Amino acid sequence: KNEEITKKITSLGLGLCGLRYRDATRDLDTAEWTLVATDKEGRGYVGMFQTFINSEEEYRFNTTVSLGQEYDLNCYPKGSFCHIFNPNGEMVESRACRYTIALVKRKHIGLWKCQILSFNSMDSIESTIELIASVSTAPISWTNETEHYVHVGCQIFRRARYCRLTAPNGKMLQVDVGYATDRHFAFGTDLSKGICSIMISKPLQYNEKGLWKCELADPYFERTGTLILVAETTPMYPKFLKLSATLNKPLTINCEVPYSTDYCRIQSPKSPLWYSPDNEEELSLGRCSHHIENATIDNMGSWTCMFARETGLTDEKIIVNVAFDEILQFTSEVKVPLDGDAELLCKTNEVPLGYCRFVSPRGDNYHIRDTDTGSSHKIIFWKGSQLW
Repeated sequence: KNEEITKKITSLGLGLCGLRYRDATRDLDTAEWTLVATDKEGRGYVGMFQTFINSEEEYRFNTTVSLGQEYDLNCYPKGSFCHIFNPNGEMVESRACRYTIALVKRKHIGLWKCQILSFNSMDSIESTIELIASVSTAPISWTNETEHYVHVGCQIFRRARYCRLTAPNGKMLQVDVGYATDRHFAFGTDLSKGICSIMISKPLQYNEKGLWKCELADPYFERTGTLILVAETTPMYPKFLKLSATLNKPLTINCEVPYSTDYCRIQSPKSPLWYSPDNEEELSLGRCSHHIENATIDNMGSWTCMFARETGLTDEKIIVNVAFDEILQFTSEVKVPLDGDAELLCKTNEVPLGYCRFVSPRGDNYHIRDTDTGSSHKIIFWKGSQLW
């Protein structure tokens, strides 16, 4: 055995007193070593150390999580330092080899990777954790009728913070135990179980027939819910929307259909750039949105929301046309000496111009030709002393 060990030992070299052991085996785990050295003056030195052999097994784990809940992702085996990567391959900020997901969303579902530095190895160890969404988190809804009432409601399988029902005409009702109006009252509502429901008195009024929206918010204010059709009606909804935005300000592209949907993708004007919805929980409400913190000129134009359902029904398309206000910049006041030159300027934030003209105080028109300034902005200007 000693001969086998000796064959695997080499000196560190470079004038250092030490050894390198290659192809370690399990029998060296927790083995104690003694290193003896003598210097030129004949003085002796003794060093003692212990070896630990790490396992070569693959660390792969699966765990089921609930959407809308908090989850602590812990890397294993435990180490002194870790890098944690989400399903998109992006490194997340972690502490003590742990990453807390305050609110589990669809984007968190998938394969997470941990690169771990253990106490006994220079090399990092890689482990994977696959997060699988619990199948019981999808909201459900119901409609029941009696001789005197219509009972409608929805439920999520976790605690709800609040609930609201929106009638087909857009009127909102806040629902909780004991709440009522002259035509509606909370019946069977239990937010601790995620249940939201009301009774509607018969006969139904015109504005009560159609698509009701049942929404619940969990303890983290993440909204979800479903749509409920009361009486047979054909809901009307716009398929072409116009949206005004401001450069460098927040912008939200929002599309809605009057039914629960399974998939949605949002295409930007810079095709073929596609986005997933910010909150896939709201697909059950027929809602699909994408938020932009700072709008740029690239966000101007037609956005397309594509909805699809697992039933195989025809895909739905909604167009949102984004136009920017305040895109024109100009010199509002120019002070010049008598008989001096005046320079007036109009400029857009990279929006092409069809034409440009200046109108003097006495009504004269000055049409300006296109001039290449070498700038990234489109600038058309006229400079001279004959503007009055």
